[in-house]
Amino acid sequence: MISFYKMLVMSYLVPSLALSSTFVGNGGNAKDLELNISLKVISQTLDVIKPDIKSELCLCPDSLSSYPVCRSLEKLTKKQIEFCQNFLVENASEISSRIKKTTQFVWTENSIYVKEKGQNLSVDAITEFKENRITIQKNRFIALPSYERNFLISHEIFHLSTWNKKPIQDEQIIGPFNSETGGRELLNAAAASIVVLSNSKRIAQQHVSDLNRSRKNKKYWIQLDYSGFKAQEDLDTLYIPEDYRGYVFTGKYYFTEEAGFFAKMAHYSAEKTTLDTIKTSDSQNLFGIGGVYRFSPSTNEMSFWGQSYIEGALSFDFLTSEFKLDEDPLHVQEKASSNFLTVQCTYFMPLEHDLWLQAGLGYNSPRYSLNKEVDAEYSKGRLITNLGVSYAF
Repeated sequence: MISFYKMLVMSYLVPSLALSSTFVGNGGNAKDLELNISLKVISQTLDVIKPDIKSELCLCPDSLSSYPVCRSLEKLTKKQIEFCQNFLVENASEISSRIKKTTQFVWTENSIYVKEKGQNLSVDAITEFKENRITIQKNRFIALPSYERNFLISHEIFHLSTWNKKPIQDEQIIGPFNSETGGRELLNAAAASIVVLSNSKRIAQQHVSDLNRSRKNKKYWIQLDYSGFKAQEDLDTLYIPEDYRGYVFTGKYYFTEEAGFFAKMAHYSAEKTTLDTIKTSDSQNLFGIGGVYRFSPSTNEMSFWGQSYIEGALSFDFLTSEFKLDEDPLHVQEKASSNFLTVQCTYFMPLEHDLWLQAGLGYNSPRYSLNKEVDAEYSKGRLITNLGVSYAF
């Protein structure tokens, strides 16, 4: 039997278990998206459990017969099905209320072990009945498919219900579940029924986009932008090109959820033909390093707006320019360089599967000049536009 079926109350914990201090309370911290979505799916499913749908509970419809959790339901006897149905109807309202109001959920990154038949078994979560608290092994929970996360939390939350005024443990006989692990079999059946019902009522499907939506908590970012600006030459020389287009490639690392640093490379080019005979072009390459800080317009990270964010950036840039002028028989090629600061404001919008769409505006003011033969000077500010995509990991 796989580990997420093996859940016991805290009285079976080995003494060496150490809990993390990270706290998720009263229905979940918005930053722990997988847990928050599981709690929402389970709570909404419990809310639809009423006596008039009792006959649908603890059964697996043919349309979901291939679902792995149905294995816990297919082996139930008629009496066990009836007992499971009554158990869900009687406890659904109270358990839903616990999820929304009182039950505490605690992350730990340490392994969780329980004693079973004299052996230490590694499990994914554990329940403390008296403390009304569930502790979850974070890395293992996140790695589970969404339906297994819902199964796991449902199993654990049902450990907070009672039978004959006592908490339900995995190793006990309970009603027609008369094996030595009858408690586990009942809670597995109840948890499986929650998963099945959440799919048949299309509750779980409502949150698929929330699970697939890209999330800003990733540390590493690769960003590619199509970019442009208009460079106004100080002397208004007629044949100097003004409209530049190019691309910017950026790599970022966030060392906190809000702050990070980055390096970027960019290439811009512009061309112009004057009086049908004077052809000019400018090719600019840029390298920059800097820092970023971001904030979200919403704190609800289950929403589109809660994952989208505004990023401010400041960078120190180094630019090289290669200017060419052709007017037979004259051929001129000049190079120049400049160091300057660039400020940037970008809005990031989440897509799916760690992809993002971004649009931004920047400003800088490079100062450089070309020789007297070209007769061009630059010191005016430039407004830069960017539109691109990012991948976070």
